[in-house]
Amino acid sequence: METMKMRRTSILIVVLALLMSLITAGCEDYYGLDELGLEEGLKAEYERKMQELETAFEIIDKRMDYVLSVLNVEEGKLFQQELEERIEEASNKVEAIFMKITDGWEDIWNLYFESPEMQEKMESMDEEEYLEFIVLEMEKMYTEIMTEAFLEMIDELDRFFVVFSGVLDELELKYTGDLKSYDMLKKVKIYLQLDNVYATVNEESVMLDQHPVTRNDRTLVPLRFLGESLGAEVVWEEQTKTVTYITEEVEIMLQIGSDIGLVNGIAVKLDAAPQIINGRTMVPLRFISETLGYEVIWEKETRGIYIEN
Repeated sequence: METMKMRRTSILIVVLALLMSLITAGCEDYYGLDELGLEEGLKAEYERKMQELETAFEIIDKRMDYVLSVLNVEEGKLFQQELEERIEEASNKVEAIFMKITDGWEDIWNLYFESPEMQEKMESMDEEEYLEFIVLEMEKMYTEIMTEAFLEMIDELDRFFVVFSGVLDELELKYTGDLKSYDMLKKVKIYLQLDNVYATVNEESVMLDQHPVTRNDRTLVPLRFLGESLGAEVVWEEQTKTVTYITEEVEIMLQIGSDIGLVNGIAVKLDAAPQIINGRTMVPLRFISETLGYEVIWEKETRGIYIEN
């Protein structure tokens, strides 16, 4: 899988290199937006667009990680090969603009300063005037050329991501039969309060069948509410009094009254055992949430708990 991930990275290497070295480093860090000479409105637009492109890259990266995680090695190779072939034309357009920016400067410079009009103008100058003129013209020319080039690059990258996303949709459907990779992008935010039967899940109010409680300084919550809110399949086995949470990456098995759980088949010590309270099965909130990859934040003043991915 590591080899496959390295190959996946090669698909996007042109885009990543452009974002990091050409636009971000070349414009902001090396030259600086002020030195580039962009007007304030254009600088704000540039910065906004760059943030959008970085977000687009992160989304595609997460989706590709998911698709590769559900395919076997051979399927993964076929998926990546077809993806590369399908986006080759869009990649070539981005690379062509990149080369135009990096390689075209010297040609443009020569054409500009070797023109008869410019040569005649410079011949009448003394050395000091000549040097001052060259510096001013370079700054003016650089601003005009690079502003146009950067804006063109950003527009082309925007189109590239649209093409890439569409092709990725098609190939994910072809190779996996669904578009579950979008589930990886969903934001989850849950808020609960001790002794409060109402919770909020992604800004929607939800009534619990048992309010959160504490046992040994650990918060316990209803088993099904927690699992389903965090996107896990919940399986209850009455005979053994066990609950299992199942996702693509993790399987957690807990048993009522036991402080030993199983995570992907490996025994793990719990800081609070699941319990039945008022006829409801309650499970340790922090252990389940963090094992499923979520962050838990305790707010002492309100006795509130936030769960976020």
